[in-house]
Amino acid sequence: MTLAAGSGMVYEGSLPLLLEPVAALPPPSQLTLVNESNELLLTNVLMMDDKHEQGGEYDELLQEIKRQDIKLRLVMDLLGMLLMQHNLLPQPSAVRFSGEQLSLPDGRHPEIVDGGFAKCSLYLDASVPKPLVLFAQANGQETVSGEEWRLFAFTGTGQAVQDLLEKFIFRQHRRTVAQQRRH
Repeated sequence: MTLAAGSGMVYEGSLPLLLEPVAALPPPSQLTLVNESNELLLTNVLMMDDKHEQGGEYDELLQEIKRQDIKLRLVMDLLGMLLMQHNLLPQPSAVRFSGEQLSLPDGRHPEIVDGGFAKCSLYLDASVPKPLVLFAQANGQETVSGEEWRLFAFTGTGQAVQDLLEKFIFRQHRRTVAQQRRH
């Protein structure tokens, strides 16, 4: 888990990802819209992940909310599976990312030269068929466990999006640790 110095906690896993070369970053007005959309998406993904606390007189209401939440998640999971089956979502692939950068196995995108820009569409949750859209600049390589990985530094990402992305990564890490403790 290195990425670059100062990149914070890192998510490592397999997620649907589409990386497309772009000639340059979009204009600031478009980046603002992309950041607003990303902020809303991350807020919703994190909110879906929140656990409802039980408490006194609200137990019955909370139980009903949980039942509705389960039904909604089932519908969203089915929608995600349908989109995946019809190739409307990219296939999951190995990915590592922090709030500041993305790392992919080397050799996957030779068309993006160092210093070149890319549009990264990253699907964080299979039950939410909307990608997080980030722009990145190819930024060299790193070696992880003897394998070469290509680095992409996020650029044009708002601070709120970066903070929410780091919160998402932290929650994923906490979930992994909890699962390891159970086994």
